[in-house]
Amino acid sequence: MVLFTAWPFLAAPRLRRDPYAWPAAALAGPAWFLALRHLWELRLGDAAIGLLPILLGAVALAAVVRARDVWPADDPRRVAGLAWFSAVALGFATVAIPLQLEREWITIGWALEGVAVLVLWTRLDHPGLKYFGVALLAASTVRLVANPAVLGYYPRPAWRIINWLFYTYLVPAAAALAASRLLASRELPRLRQWEREWTYPHGRPLGTYGTGLAGLVLIFVWINLAIADWFATGSTLVVTFERLPARDLSTSIAWALYALLVLGIGMARRSIGLRWVSLGLLLVTITKVFVYDLGELRDLYRVASLFGLAVSLMLVSLAYQRFVFRDGPLKES
Repeated sequence: MVLFTAWPFLAAPRLRRDPYAWPAAALAGPAWFLALRHLWELRLGDAAIGLLPILLGAVALAAVVRARDVWPADDPRRVAGLAWFSAVALGFATVAIPLQLEREWITIGWALEGVAVLVLWTRLDHPGLKYFGVALLAASTVRLVANPAVLGYYPRPAWRIINWLFYTYLVPAAAALAASRLLASRELPRLRQWEREWTYPHGRPLGTYGTGLAGLVLIFVWINLAIADWFATGSTLVVTFERLPARDLSTSIAWALYALLVLGIGMARRSIGLRWVSLGLLLVTITKVFVYDLGELRDLYRVASLFGLAVSLMLVSLAYQRFVFRDGPLKES
């Protein structure tokens, strides 16, 4: 791996202008990582497996230092070369801790690397870093939200709330929200012309919206899983839709509190996007209470429940329109 990483530097006069030699050298570490991990565990065990990505990251970091002298400061190839090696170095650094934890280390590593790459993008303006960071955060979000097998990887923890589900979901959520803050003030001003034409035709900060929404969704999913785990009884966590009044009521209360928390943050930041999210979640919560939680009511009680649902929806809509969306100019994000 060291030889493949160092080869372009050894042949720099001939490969300085080669557009493929430097990305290939940067990707030598990731390409050899799985084989080296297997060899490390075979010979040394997994007690200190986190040292492996640290060592590989050190090799990539040394390449970053050396690459600064390969091209002149005004050469655009210098930015690309530094971006490739820096992204790999950050990737290995962010993988080290989750790998040592042995719980969903791939997903957490993707999320941490995504926000780390975006931090690098703020210092080194290369569009590939932005798209790579957002893609890593999107992959970690999809894996946690759309992959039900995640819940069966490990037995239910002995501790409630503070357990491996806590950091598996909330660390990527924090990374996504941090990424949204990083992108908010820089995404549109740094657009290239080809990005304005193809990726951002309407001039909206798509990365800011997407990463912010991903963070909110991950927190919402964790809230539901934490409540389901609290009331579960089996050896593994299984999400079921059978009626359990205590669990259903706890879920509805948690949804409402989360909606109010998002609303408070939206009002403090004067963000119209967060306010709309809170409104949507609160309406869903009210609908769940009257339609699902009280769904077993009969006769006049069901009529009263539906009437209460209609009144609640109208009151919430009027309250948001009167007191939330009319307090001066708002930001979109």
